Amino acid sequence: MKELYDAWTSCTSSSSSNNYNSTNKDNSKSSHVLVEMKQWFGDLAMNIVVRLVAGKRWFGRNVAGSADEVAARRCQRALSRFFTLLGVFMVEDVVPFLGWLDVQGYRKEMRSVARDLDVVLQGWLEEHKLSRLSCGDEVNKVVDHDFMDVMLSVLKDATILTTDRDADTVNKATCLTIILGASETTMLTLTWAISLLLNNSHVLKKAQEELTAQVGNDRHVDESDIDNLVYLQAIVKEVMRLYPAGPLSGPRESIEDAMVAGYRIPMSTRLIVNSWKIQRDPSIWTDPRV
Repeated sequence: MKELYDAWTSCTSSSSSNNYNSTNKDNSKSSHVLVEMKQWFGDLAMNIVVRLVAGKRWFGRNVAGSADEVAARRCQRALSRFFTLLGVFMVEDVVPFLGWLDVQGYRKEMRSVARDLDVVLQGWLEEHKLSRLSCGDEVNKVVDHDFMDVMLSVLKDATILTTDRDADTVNKATCLTIILGASETTMLTLTWAISLLLNNSHVLKKAQEELTAQVGNDRHVDESDIDNLVYLQAIVKEVMRLYPAGPLSGPRESIEDAMVAGYRIPMSTRLIVNSWKIQRDPSIWTDPRV
């Protein structure tokens, strides 16, 4: 968060300098600057999850302009395209026999995204394998610095695999699943949280007062403080209620016949839950939009 603040102040100073003349023309004393928080939060979330998965730092002053940052931006673009492709309408979904034509070009784009992501993950995997080889067998037991290391240790036992895929593919797929689940969702939730707090200053003020009372101004918030930050917890839950990172759930399948809200759901029915609608249902929430 300190890096985000430094980046914001740097942006503010630069923009204020560049816009000095236009500000004077408007006879305005305000130094307000438009800051793209989505990008900053995206970088922050990606840094955290990539550090957890691969032990790397992708964004920040120490890596600015480096090969790692170039690879990171390429991966970010691929992830963005991945999420976009999840929601596109494909002709073959309606007319399956036209799938081989790839009329819309989405299949080609999907293969391109898969290649871009695989290049990054394969690079990490090779680096981890080389690192473990250089450590020697005796130290191998203590080199599980990140999730990919742990997966390499676990997947040494071939009997643990319940699929015909090789261990490397399972490792890369699992790591990618974590990145997909933690990066975009975190960025979206943080962006909405900032937006809602800035548009509800009384809530922001009360949250600041709680932080001052429970944590103080001399240290950072620690995980052990969370139980005492009741109002802040409520803010997070309300943000996720109003703007869930995944408005629609992934496909589910009912394992038995059931009755839900008066509707009969037969066994083996494919279900997609509309979380956004449920969390704004006026029959459940007295004032769902506030």
